[in-house]
Amino acid sequence: MSDQRARDEAVSNFSQTILVEAGAGTGKTTLLVNRICALIETGVEAVKIAAVTFTVKAAGELKERLRKKLKQTDSPNAKRALQQLDRMTVNTIHGLAAELLRTLPVEAHLPPEFIALDDLQQTAAVTEFRTNWLLRALDNDVPKSLELADALGLDLLGSEKKGLAKLFDVLNRSMVNLNDVTAGEAASEDVDRLLADIRQKVTLLAQLATGCIDFSDILYGLTKSIISWNGLEPKSVITREGIAWLQSVRIKKDKGNKKNWASAEILDQVRALCSDIAFSVDCLKQIVTSIVCNDIVNWLSPAVTDFRKHLRDSGTIGFDDLLILCRDMLQESMVARDYFKSRYGYVHIDEFQDTDPIQVEILFISVKRARHMQANGMKSNWSPASCSWSAIPNSPFIAFAEPMSASTSASHA
Repeated sequence: MSDQRARDEAVSNFSQTILVEAGAGTGKTTLLVNRICALIETGVEAVKIAAVTFTVKAAGELKERLRKKLKQTDSPNAKRALQQLDRMTVNTIHGLAAELLRTLPVEAHLPPEFIALDDLQQTAAVTEFRTNWLLRALDNDVPKSLELADALGLDLLGSEKKGLAKLFDVLNRSMVNLNDVTAGEAASEDVDRLLADIRQKVTLLAQLATGCIDFSDILYGLTKSIISWNGLEPKSVITREGIAWLQSVRIKKDKGNKKNWASAEILDQVRALCSDIAFSVDCLKQIVTSIVCNDIVNWLSPAVTDFRKHLRDSGTIGFDDLLILCRDMLQESMVARDYFKSRYGYVHIDEFQDTDPIQVEILFISVKRARHMQANGMKSNWSPASCSWSAIPNSPFIAFAEPMSASTSASHA
């Protein structure tokens, strides 16, 4: 095989961080099995090896393939590994997080006997809490931002798949600190800047419109409608009236007729200004929508925080909280980081392109040297397309990912 050299290196190089990129059906899982078995043959105990898969099913299949491969080898190391295989960590990232939290509950600020919900249990708990909270909240006070969202055409009081219920679920599954979610002063400044820009351009448009010599020209009619629209600007665009004003203008790409204008240069300037004004109006609509949505997020965020607290106070952890708590524990506790590095000498990640940023954080924090991380911090530069990272020291870490092409390559970080 043309890529055999890369495959051999991925199986036998145990001293560096490696990324294996290969298309579907090219043998990534077989390579992973061969690598783990090769590690075992060097004397590494199975319990010192971790393999993180994307699904529970994939974890079970990987363990069975390891069992089958080890049974084919009659070496003492393989026999010892077979005895340890049931205790070897072959799990999803959520399963790995749960294992770490159960081992170090004090470091994670959790009760020792906490209950971790699975995905279905969390969905049921979220639905019950969310429904009760929204009913109480909407009975007491409907925030102004919901009225503005309605004016923008956002049906947030509609079905669960698109409305506030869906937004609640998205926020609950998000990995951000909800206390940091704000609309921000920058957005308001952008509104003021764009409004000033539109006024300036409309003023110039009015001056250039005097260069039209035939008032039946379609472009001239458009300029007059823009000028009239601008004269109706309300005191604030973050109101029902302001949103209605923004949505009332229709700027089409009317070219105009050269015969109807004093010069081709004036006509070109009018066309460009109309296009620029249309772009600024679209940007303004997007910013207003962002401000309104951020206000709604700020209104919902305390409820999501209350739900998370409600679970933890009852000794229960949501499915996605497993990752948040594990990440926070590893960031804050050198004891947790040292435990992970003493527990696992080699870490393998399957389907790396499907991991999200917080999962990558957990994995990268885990394989970094504690002192190095304290001094320099973790600087990851990861994207699903490139699967690349920076500032990762040499460590026994290997990731398997599917790129756009179907070739196989092994690269070092």
